[in-house]
Amino acid sequence: MKVKLELDPSLTEPEIIIKAPQLTPEVNELVQSLQLKSRQLIFYQGETEYYLALEKILFFEVSARRTWAHTSTQLHQVKASLKELEERLPRDFQSCSKGVILNTKQIYALTKNLAGCEIKFADSEKKVYVFRHYYQTLRDYLQERID
Repeated sequence: MKVKLELDPSLTEPEIIIKAPQLTPEVNELVQSLQLKSRQLIFYQGETEYYLALEKILFFEVSARRTWAHTSTQLHQVKASLKELEERLPRDFQSCSKGVILNTKQIYALTKNLAGCEIKFADSEKKVYVFRHYYQTLRDYLQERID
């Protein structure tokens, strides 16, 4: 594999372009690694900063004008809006209402009802509700991941 670095003072942020004849497991691993590094978030509890793996996050929600990240047992503040998070998070994080983004890899069960559906997570009592407007997009995404 060749590695080439070009410095361009006109850029405002680093840009990485990977050229390959085909998508190999090595190239895919490199892309995923770079994407995760660019999506690093800092989580807060009081004055303490936490560096959690995104895989541990069940969902993000806005409450009392703050953004919160829920793990199975804890709650951390995030200093970013949901709109900013939507742009930075991997595709596995999907909106399920105006105030919630959930980690689809953490979904344990979907229970459909008249308003939309209820999401349950493994190893947690926490639940999220998907509004009807977001339900089909979420179902399509989950089905696509299975196929």
